[in-house]
Amino acid sequence: MWFDEGAVETIIEITPTWVAISLLFIGYLGSIYFVAPAVTVAYFRGSSWRTATWPGILLGAYGLFVALKAIFFVERPPIEPPITAETSPLLLRPVFDIAVDFDTGAFPSGHALAATVLWGLIVLDVDIRRLWERLLLGASIVILVSASRVILGLHYIADVVGGVLLGILLLAVMVVVRRMASNPANATLAVGSLPVLAGFPAGEILEASALLAVLVGVFLVNQYTGIIPEERQVGPEATETDTQSPRRRDVEPE
Repeated sequence: MWFDEGAVETIIEITPTWVAISLLFIGYLGSIYFVAPAVTVAYFRGSSWRTATWPGILLGAYGLFVALKAIFFVERPPIEPPITAETSPLLLRPVFDIAVDFDTGAFPSGHALAATVLWGLIVLDVDIRRLWERLLLGASIVILVSASRVILGLHYIADVVGGVLLGILLLAVMVVVRRMASNPANATLAVGSLPVLAGFPAGEILEASALLAVLVGVFLVNQYTGIIPEERQVGPEATETDTQSPRRRDVEPE
């Protein structure tokens, strides 16, 4: 079942065409075309120390699946997708080509992994609505993004399940790292560099080089530009100490 092309074919056959087209667009919520702008906005415009850690966490996620895809190199299902560029409306063809034109390995699904990490961060760090509402939204999007990769014939079930589980694992590790570090922004970059560097011995030189260049760029922005305020780079304990120190000074005798 997990790497069964028959299961993928069955799923495609029972899926209406309009659902496949809808999922074609929904799948972008786990793609680099959505993830990169979302992380950039959170990094530069966010007000919390947590959002300053997003680049390191997502770069680690991309480094992880780039390296693992090369290591495992599971072939994608040899199945005709429910919609093709030729059968798609003319306006949908660019959208279709970008969404399905991949020649990398199938395991793990990068869309599923990246969607899990990004939407997990949104659930944890974006203080909008209630936690359970954010959790419901995030889980629904991850499920739909994962389903889109199977329904479009791009992945086996195991690919998306593996991507989600790896995303949860990476997110859990990064949350612990950033809670323990005195400088979470740079600590997550350091941990994120490990899977990125793993891409070099795995043979993904171009992708690993690009990710490493972005990672170094973010570190330089953190360290030397002042674009990201220092209070957004320190950990929660340091922030609480800074917040409390004026009060302590107020009660100290002169």
